[in-house]
Amino acid sequence: KLIIYFKGVYMISSPQIRAARVMLNWSQKELADVSGVSINAIAKIESEKVQPRESTISELQKTLEAAGIQFLKNGVQFREDLLTHIPTKDAFIRILDDVYHSLKDSENKELLYVCVDDRLSPQEVIDAELRLRKAGIQFKTFIEEGNTHILYPLEEYRYVSQDYFNNNTLVIYEDKIATMVYQGKEETGGIIIHSPSLSQSLRNICQALWITLEKPTKTTADRTYD
Repeated sequence: KLIIYFKGVYMISSPQIRAARVMLNWSQKELADVSGVSINAIAKIESEKVQPRESTISELQKTLEAAGIQFLKNGVQFREDLLTHIPTKDAFIRILDDVYHSLKDSENKELLYVCVDDRLSPQEVIDAELRLRKAGIQFKTFIEEGNTHILYPLEEYRYVSQDYFNNNTLVIYEDKIATMVYQGKEETGGIIIHSPSLSQSLRNICQALWITLEKPTKTTADRTYD
């Protein structure tokens, strides 16, 4: 394999770059879009056909680490602390994919879905949610008071007062919290926070609210799912 050194200092290898990209489920184009390094350069680096510039490797390493990758001496792994940034347009789908892999074999399959609006869900989000349901993952969903466009069983929903509803979904699962990130009104990606203490605190608050909040009594959605 091509081992990359600069000024005698080991940085990262081509297989590590390729493995990190695959772990994030990114294509070479997505890595290129986020890092600013060309697809052609990434392809050549991953296939070990070139000795890349230090600035190029530094940019790739910085991008992958910002997305939650930790480079080890002989491999790569996801960081076990703090924050994973998902700087792609399909960030919410990637969050739901992480929910799936985190909960499908977990004893606690509960997903808290806060400030959700089913009216805004494209088919790809619905498909991802159905995949979670098929895996036995149980939803508790908080929606805006008065919203009757409800896609799933009514007992899975509770109403939040319009005064406190903020249409930016918060996803709480296992020991993680995830949400989308905006710059103004523009969606710029998503974040997953790995924090057992914070996720448990938010889960406790949601559970307390769940008991007291009103349950919807009807749906006006044209199509619903079990």
